[in-house]
Amino acid sequence: YRFDGRAIYQPRTLSLPRDLLDSVLGTRLPGRDVVRFAGQARMSARAAPGGWRIQAAPWRSDLLGPIDAVEEVVLARGVGPEDALVAPSRTLGGRRPEILFRRRFLPLLLGLGYQPLYHPVLVSCSSIDRLPGLRALRLSNAPSAEFGALRPSLLVSLLQALEVNVRHGYPQRICELGPILEPNAKSEAGARTAYHVGAILAADGAGFASAATLGEYLLRSIDMMGVRESAEIPGTIPGRAAEIHVAGGVVAQMGEVHPQVLAELRVVVPVAWIELDLTSLWP
Repeated sequence: YRFDGRAIYQPRTLSLPRDLLDSVLGTRLPGRDVVRFAGQARMSARAAPGGWRIQAAPWRSDLLGPIDAVEEVVLARGVGPEDALVAPSRTLGGRRPEILFRRRFLPLLLGLGYQPLYHPVLVSCSSIDRLPGLRALRLSNAPSAEFGALRPSLLVSLLQALEVNVRHGYPQRICELGPILEPNAKSEAGARTAYHVGAILAADGAGFASAATLGEYLLRSIDMMGVRESAEIPGTIPGRAAEIHVAGGVVAQMGEVHPQVLAELRVVVPVAWIELDLTSLWP
């Protein structure tokens, strides 16, 4: 064939270093297995100092260097689940006690028939304006009209949920557990992030007593009792709203939503609301 003008292609030789194979594979593979897997990849392997010499077929133009030979052996062996190695640590990972404390409340509300919801922290400016006196941080460059402010209370999001569910029947029981941002000049970011759990009951018989009873039930679930004091809360009926104090601090707010707010939302039944500050309740 040498003199008739036809080209003769010979196998190409590549190196397969042992240290590179071990680092990629994550474990040490016996030499006989390396030869066997190389054969399954249609490559011949022979032992050489520091590893093996690989004979690759002429048509395998994709095999350019040692890392390509290692990849062929690894794929021929198969990539599957391996026994995990636990990194050295003094402690094992787990949920923080504060997170476990927060997670105790939604199952209680779910057992009472309340439907958990999840809303973004960003809310519309109109939802803030419908509650006169409510202080909230507003975005100077809002992405849209629906996300122009940061909610300072879960009441804002829960009322939005009532607004979009006016076509459904009553009673409606909804709740939420999530973060809120309260304006705070002493904070470096200008706001205090806290986690609240809130619930709303929209029904014919809903009133201040409904919210007060639910608030006492949630506090008793963590073996805590508070002192209820009358308060003026934006969006509620004067004289039909209160705060719960524990150790001199406010840990909950409750009340009946003002009829003017309900008329704007097109809600035709009374609404009772309760909201607990879980960040303040956490010891």
